[in-house]
Amino acid sequence: MSGKRLRSRIWGLAVVIAVFAFLPATAGATQIASVFNTGLEGWTVSGDAASGSPYWVSTGGNPGGYMQAVDAATGADLLWNAPAKFLGNQGAYYGGKLRFDREVTSVNYIPAYDVTLTGAGTSVHFALATQPATTWTRHTITLLASKTSPPTTEANFRAVLGNLTGLQIEAEYVNGNETDSLDNVVMTTPVPAAPKFTSTAAAKFKVGTAGTFLVKTTGFPTPALSIDETLPAGLTFTDNGDGTGTLGGTPGAGTAGIYDLTVVAANSVGTTTQAFTLTINQLPTFTSATSTTFSRSGPNSFLVTTTGGFPTPVLTETKTLPAGVSFVDNGDGTGTLSGMPTAVAGKYALAFKAANAAGSKSQSFSLNVVN
Repeated sequence: MSGKRLRSRIWGLAVVIAVFAFLPATAGATQIASVFNTGLEGWTVSGDAASGSPYWVSTGGNPGGYMQAVDAATGADLLWNAPAKFLGNQGAYYGGKLRFDREVTSVNYIPAYDVTLTGAGTSVHFALATQPATTWTRHTITLLASKTSPPTTEANFRAVLGNLTGLQIEAEYVNGNETDSLDNVVMTTPVPAAPKFTSTAAAKFKVGTAGTFLVKTTGFPTPALSIDETLPAGLTFTDNGDGTGTLGGTPGAGTAGIYDLTVVAANSVGTTTQAFTLTINQLPTFTSATSTTFSRSGPNSFLVTTTGGFPTPVLTETKTLPAGVSFVDNGDGTGTLSGMPTAVAGKYALAFKAANAAGSKSQSFSLNVVN
């Protein structure tokens, strides 16, 4: 094979690789990209830039061409500024990704923010999970309000993206002279996806006590959440508008029990349901008398009773019983104190405890032993 034909095939393969490298990673996504294989593509720098920056380098990128900027070390931050194709109404990119490759000469300074998006009269900021390195390093941020630093509201971030007037990437990581290299800046829309539940399918509440449970989902567009069934008195469900929903409130009297619910998450891609178990526990209440008399001369029995407890409470006696007397939990919210005392006659201070998943209650009890 001639050298000319070999070079032709290698060039063709390189073009194919370059094209496929920057196609949307998943079907359904669209993107804006600067890969710097032919020039700066309209990118500029601001702040502490040396004369002539930025400049384009044809080889040595990740891969292919890339751009560099030199820090003039005059004190201000050095910032990369995105061109017009990244700006304007980019509301469709909420929930998507912004990624870029970067290489720096060294790192001895950590800026407050690594990426800033400006629009609608305000700015949102991102701090990267990993810092730049002296070799090419890929950085990815998720374009969600909850990922900003500090977190902003979804409405505010959507307003910024809907009228995006600036996208800046930090280039200042050294107190002094440095060279910052940037390659492969790609902003990708989220891939439409049916809702998926990520929170557990069960929650427990307690009668008379305020509580909350957060239902969580993924999916794009953001799913709307609801519960099909009527909730027990005192509880409500609120769709938070961000793919989560809050089940909360104070369960009212008489609501103790187990409820089988259906949580629904829906968006334009599809609807997903989750079989959800809501358990409302309730403390028991003692309903039997607080004293009784046992005779040393004959068999004796006293039934300790409770009501309202859910689940059924376990009953115990927590103090030392007189000789000849025992206590048994009957497993149905009652317990039996019985026996023929052999201890000396007199009054004995006892205590019963009824415990379940809601907690426990105690009852002071007086046992009078007579001859």
